[in-house]
This record gives sequence, structure tokens and C-alpha cells, in this order.
Amino acid sequence: MRTGQRGLTLLETLAAISLTAVLVIVAIPVMRRELRASHQAEARDALLRIAEGAATFARSPKHKRTFPEAIARTPAEVPRGASVVVPPEAWEPWRPLGVEVVPGGSPQRYAYTFARPARETAAFEAIAEGDIDGDGVLARATLRGTVGDDGTVKLDPDVEFVDALE
Repeated sequence: MRTGQRGLTLLETLAAISLTAVLVIVAIPVMRRELRASHQAEARDALLRIAEGAATFARSPKHKRTFPEAIARTPAEVPRGASVVVPPEAWEPWRPLGVEVVPGGSPQRYAYTFARPARETAAFEAIAEGDIDGDGVLARATLRGTVGDDGTVKLDPDVEFVDALE
């Protein structure tokens, strides 16, 4: 055995454990915030594409400042705790908006709906619903828009999230 070598003292070991614990305590909230932001990004991007398609639809002279009829949830079942790939034919009802809600073949964690309030042709809601962690509680994101008499489309300032972390 070599002389002059020694192991860690109890104080050094406790200091290393304490430092590690502090780093973990600080890192967990940051990781949760980043995870939430990544989950919200899919919904936000898709809802903005839907809104852009609705605005283009409403600006066309053929449709005279109205939005298309409601479009049922796609996919019909909300993804539960995993990403799903929706077949291209399921997106056929979205054709009037002229947008690809989720780029072809991309996995998604949300189901999307386009709705118009009852008897209201100049307003819409684009909705994303997803059960991100598979616990049965849905995260919901909504983007609303209206079209004015002058044909300009106004969107809510931001996507509204409810139970984003669910």
C-alpha cells in the first residue's frame, strides 16, 4: 500500500452530497418548465397554422368574411400519454383551411378541432387537446379569432392554455 494516500473525510463527503442535492433541487423546476414549453410548442404552432388558414379562407372573395364550418376533432381520440401519427386521410376535413395542421407523418400529442360559435360565421376557435402524461386529465389550448367588416382577421394576442402540465 502506498503511503500518503487517504480517502475522503466525512466532512468532504457531506459537502459533496449537499452540493449535489442543491443542484438537483434547482434543476427539477427548470426541467419541468422546459418540458411544459416543449409540449406547448406543438399546440401553439399547430393552432397558429390553423388560424392562418382560417384568415386566408375569410379573406377570399368567395367566402366573404366568413370562416369554414366546424371541423371535428382530428384524431377522433385524444392521444393519451404518447405521440401518435395520424394517417393523411384523417386530415381531409381540414382541406378548406388549406393548411397542414401537423406536418405529414409527424407524431403528435394533441387532437385538433376547429369550431364556430353557434350561428356566428365571423368568429372561430381553434382547439388543441392532449393527455400529455396519460393520467386522463386533458391539457387544452385555444386560439380565438374574428373577422371584421373590413375583412381584417383579428386573433387573440396569445394561445390560452388550461392545465398545460396536466
